Amino acid sequence: MKLIKANTEYLNAYENITSIKGLGQKSGIVLLYLFLRYPNVVTQASDLDDFIQKVDGYEY
Repeated sequence: MKLIKANTEYLNAYENITSIKGLGQKSGIVLLYLFLRYPNVVTQASDLDDFIQKVDGYEY
């Protein structure tokens, strides 16, 4: 938690994750790590990557 609290971007992301009902501290830390380590996996796994490319015009 010290590392998360020391970085405002990490803290904001952690607070967003743990604001979801049923996700606590341990789940928040694990999910934050996964989102930071594998940033594109969530969008690809949920099949949102094509949608995001169309919205912001960014090509991956």
